[in-house]
Amino acid sequence: MTTGIYDIHVHLPDPFALIRYSQTGKKRFFMRILLRRLKKGSRVLGTEVVERHNLEVIRKIESSMLSRAVVLAFDKACDESGNPVGEFTCTNEFVSRLCGRSKKLLFGASIHPYRKDALQTLQQCVEDGACLVKWLPSAQNIDPEDSRCHPFYEMLASSKVPLLCHTGNEHILGNRHSEFNDPLKLRTALRKGVKVIAAHCGARLLLHERSYFDTWKRLALEFENCYGDVSAFILPTRVHLLKQLRNDRDLCSKVLFGSDYPVVPSLNSCLLHLGYKNVRKLRKEMNEFNRAIGALRELGMPDCIFTKASEILKVC
Repeated sequence: MTTGIYDIHVHLPDPFALIRYSQTGKKRFFMRILLRRLKKGSRVLGTEVVERHNLEVIRKIESSMLSRAVVLAFDKACDESGNPVGEFTCTNEFVSRLCGRSKKLLFGASIHPYRKDALQTLQQCVEDGACLVKWLPSAQNIDPEDSRCHPFYEMLASSKVPLLCHTGNEHILGNRHSEFNDPLKLRTALRKGVKVIAAHCGARLLLHERSYFDTWKRLALEFENCYGDVSAFILPTRVHLLKQLRNDRDLCSKVLFGSDYPVVPSLNSCLLHLGYKNVRKLRKEMNEFNRAIGALRELGMPDCIFTKASEILKVC
């Protein structure tokens, strides 16, 4: 298994799916930002624009300090009968093919557990090299405590495939079921032996929101198979939590690095934590992945958060 620096949280858009979504007229604020970034220099969003963007990002990953980067799929939301109803997707087939373009890329699958073919799809994704499965419960209409998830958890555990699950409020694809993002809902998966990685460690993004960080801390210390990632932590409402993590050896051993690309570190807003000289130095780094790694190192995060994923992901 390859050791080194792992980024377990990278998003690259599926051209056809993104274009269909961009035409729905229901784009969220952050999705509009992504679409504007992709359309920079091009008046019309086309598959060639998105594919060119993805190739540029792959080149950045290949030239970065990263040893491996997990590119995440996104399955459509399903209704209570298991029928797909979501508007946005990034298909497993697309991500699997994309990851074949570089030895540094790892396939992060996404499978809705209510789907009638969920177990068959999981088996196929494992055969295709999936190193984890990603859920965003509030946007995908997944209640992690629902009994329909139990067979899925059992197959994840037996296949030794981790579950990367968004925790805390969500701002990109809507938050109709924010209660589904409570880390406590992951206890069933943990008890069934699934390695669970709570994306963002339940931290809030906006000050008026509820933080689930302390809830995640309790779970991480209670369950050996509970982890968290620090994706999108170089933000003014989250950066202070890194001090808690680095000062607690047991807790810090449960944390994995994720960039949440295309989210990039908000260096200026973290000036008090990073210091002017460090911000100035980091801003000169043009590779966003290296910048995220450098910022966390300047904030005192140990090397184990960058390498721990090599022990947790299913990587052949």
